[in-house]
Amino acid sequence: MVAGAQIRSEGGWGRLLAAVIVGGAAGPAMDLVAHPALLHFSREWEMGGIPFMIAQFFYTPVLAGLTAGFLAPHRPYVAAVLAQAVAAAWAAAASALDWWRPQLWGVAGMPLGIPLALWAALVVDPRAAARRPALGWMQDLSYVLAYLHTVFATLPVPLRWLPSPFGSLIGWAAPAVFFLHVARRNRRARGLAAHT
Repeated sequence: MVAGAQIRSEGGWGRLLAAVIVGGAAGPAMDLVAHPALLHFSREWEMGGIPFMIAQFFYTPVLAGLTAGFLAPHRPYVAAVLAQAVAAAWAAAASALDWWRPQLWGVAGMPLGIPLALWAALVVDPRAAARRPALGWMQDLSYVLAYLHTVFATLPVPLRWLPSPFGSLIGWAAPAVFFLHVARRNRRARGLAAHT
């Protein structure tokens, strides 16, 4: 009852549901455009493309958690887990119906997808430090890792479709803007919590 009342007072079940749907669609959508972009560069990059491939391989649950957690700050972990499940269902359906061949549906559908989605939700959780101080420390240590993971997973897209050097600039700068905004928002929430 308390949890339900809190959700109603902080955005409602509708906002949570929207976050789950958007987060669940974000991972497969990124896979749909990012993996072909990486394949375009695979011969040119050869061994240099391995970090990008690894980053993409684990990015569906991470992007689901980042997106759903950011859109549902009142329940970021619930939203992240449900979004990860939706992402797994989307990707599995795409593979079964031969819409496209998602490289990530196996990871998204395995138990490994849940901790990845929860970690991503931690990154965008404005109340992490208020929940437990240890979560605040983990959050502070996770910004750079989440940023680099995002860059390596998504950089082939702007490199493929935008002229040089704009593709590289946007590929590095856009995630930086997002995570700097998240870090400032979390710091602000942490400060407000300390004064209440």
